[in-house]
Amino acid sequence: MPVILSFVERGWQAAREWSLHQRPPQTTVIHLIKGSLDAEVRALIRPVHQVELIAIPRKVFWPAAFLLFLWYAGAGRLQAIMVDNDRSLKRCGLWAKWVPIPVRLVA
Repeated sequence: MPVILSFVERGWQAAREWSLHQRPPQTTVIHLIKGSLDAEVRALIRPVHQVELIAIPRKVFWPAAFLLFLWYAGAGRLQAIMVDNDRSLKRCGLWAKWVPIPVRLVA
């Protein structure tokens, strides 16, 4: 199944809304969130099939993001990368030179 990776550093709501309403059919969206989500917030988030939210500690966010990129790109499942700021767009744009996939800014 194809995968879209979403690297979220500033507010995950816009990225999650995109995945709920504009996600291509039969595609899994994995939102990697920089930092933690409070238990109260997690309790409010309704689980959705093929949409995952994964909170990652700040210090290991980019190494974890790069490993996920390598894993899904190597498996041939990576369809696109979504980011929420220009600095991440530049970083992931460099990664996308290795694998011809689009990198999109979602704010």
